[in-house]
Amino acid sequence: MEMGNIIKNAYKYPFSNWKRFLILGLIFLVSELINEFSEGFGNPEYQISLLIAYAVINLVIEGYLLRSMEYSIKGDNELPKFHQWPRMFTDGMKVFLVLFIYGFIPGIMLVIGYFILFKSALADAGAVILLMGIFLTVLFVLFVNMALANMAFHGKLSAALKISEIYDRIKIIGWIRYIFLSITVTVIVVSGTLIAFLMTDFIPLLGFIGYFLISSYFELFSYRAFGLIYKETLDLQQ
Repeated sequence: MEMGNIIKNAYKYPFSNWKRFLILGLIFLVSELINEFSEGFGNPEYQISLLIAYAVINLVIEGYLLRSMEYSIKGDNELPKFHQWPRMFTDGMKVFLVLFIYGFIPGIMLVIGYFILFKSALADAGAVILLMGIFLTVLFVLFVNMALANMAFHGKLSAALKISEIYDRIKIIGWIRYIFLSITVTVIVVSGTLIAFLMTDFIPLLGFIGYFLISSYFELFSYRAFGLIYKETLDLQQ
């Protein structure tokens, strides 16, 4: 599939089932409302309970997004159903673990590099560590989406950690083509989310609700795009 067609397909995908799209947006909204309420409670027990609920809902959201990627890889063109909620939760846990594992070392290096660069006399060493952290972060961003797609396809957490297999998938796509897709998707998602965020200042109530619909839209867009490019590697191997 041409890169332009992947982007167009991903753009249309959230609207393949309006009802399910709106349900996802509503879940996003409920999640944020719970988070906001938790900050207003003085009772620590209520705060902890609400934060746990917030975490659980977000894991379910991530599980659903992974399911949308799985269905995209399998050739399904419609948003998946909201069912098998325990599985969505466990899949969300897998997504969290993958993001944590891939992001841990780059994150640590960025923090250490920043503090050494700006908070100590070892500025040169801090700059080197910071640059290494930035480089690893770029690699993390490039690998993690294909790692999630590999996990979605195989259904196992371990599949997200098979670096050589993930590398081979990207190689089949072509590094330049894959990097171009990653940059394009990132720019679209960041731009769209920023516009949605600015809407909350100009139209407070509608903007607040719209922000979560738009956020859910771009999450689905991103997972769909990388699901389709992963599917292409399978098609090329047949």
